[in-house]
Amino acid sequence: GDSVNYNGTFYGRGTHKIVYAHSAACCDSTLYLTVNTNPIIRETMNAKVCRNVQTSYEFNGKTLTQTGTYTDTVPFNGCIKIVTLNLTFLDTAARPTSISGPMNIYTAGVYNYTCDTVPYNPNAGVPAVDAYLWETSDTTWTIVSSNMNTANINIPKPGSGFVFVSSHNECGYS
Repeated sequence: GDSVNYNGTFYGRGTHKIVYAHSAACCDSTLYLTVNTNPIIRETMNAKVCRNVQTSYEFNGKTLTQTGTYTDTVPFNGCIKIVTLNLTFLDTAARPTSISGPMNIYTAGVYNYTCDTVPYNPNAGVPAVDAYLWETSDTTWTIVSSNMNTANINIPKPGSGFVFVSSHNECGYS
């Protein structure tokens, strides 16, 4: 919708014939001015940043450190492009706080353990848990199966050991 100022006159979209009249001793000059208008170019970008890897995000020369929506303009093919950035800073998933299951093992067997689930709070930058990683301190104990916050662990003989669990999301393990 903009127009172009040429020699004190504004011209909108289209081709305009501009005639320069001279004296009788000179020829007239004709200039054809073509004005093209380009549509407004808009671009939306989505970015997720893991706080445990980086604490800021660079956007068009600005250093951003908070989750939010940011808009800026950038030159593009002689025009301006409006760029909107939806930026989310994420933390690693919170750690489970407890594991329940048998504590005193006197016979060999497969035992079931469960941990509390980790809260999901996207507004606080805490994404959902993708998986739970179950581990044991005794190398003879094996994880038979696990499904998110539950694991079946084969304990082949009585003894001492620990069961560990950590939660995982796109930013790593807790």
